[in-house]
Amino acid sequence: MKPMNRLVRVLVPALVCGLLAVAALRAQGQTETGPGSLAGLTREIQQLRVAVEESTRAQSQLQMLSVMLSAQQSRLVQVANRLDATRRELAEAAAHTADANRLVRMFQGDQATPEDREEASSLMKMFKPQADAAARHEQELRAREAELLQAYQAEEARWMDLMARLEQSVKR
Repeated sequence: MKPMNRLVRVLVPALVCGLLAVAALRAQGQTETGPGSLAGLTREIQQLRVAVEESTRAQSQLQMLSVMLSAQQSRLVQVANRLDATRRELAEAAAHTADANRLVRMFQGDQATPEDREEASSLMKMFKPQADAAARHEQELRAREAELLQAYQAEEARWMDLMARLEQSVKR
């Protein structure tokens, strides 16, 4: 148990008992209709109890929001890291696709002799599937990047919502 909770659990009952004792002593010396009457003190004690309960409730809500913010921040960081990794992988894939396409175009050019054309044709047949595979991989990475970007935006929106709720709770 936290020292603060122990302190509250000890001080609040002691305070309530003290206030009740003071109220009882005052009640003996005054009539029921006086400004410091037992009924007035009882009302004050009830108001104090309500204030302590409201304070405890507000503190619990702030702690809950704090835990939610921490978890949301963790999710946001995870998605951001995955998005960054995908973007790095995408840059590599785009460079690989560009290289493969450059090789295919190089072999598609006009060759002077039939032997050169035949050799270029066989090399193009060898590199064309690699270029196509590289292009497919790049497209898959672009789709994953788009999904991660949407996920990041959703997580960021949740983060902003929680921050707004926390700010409103603090202002109350």
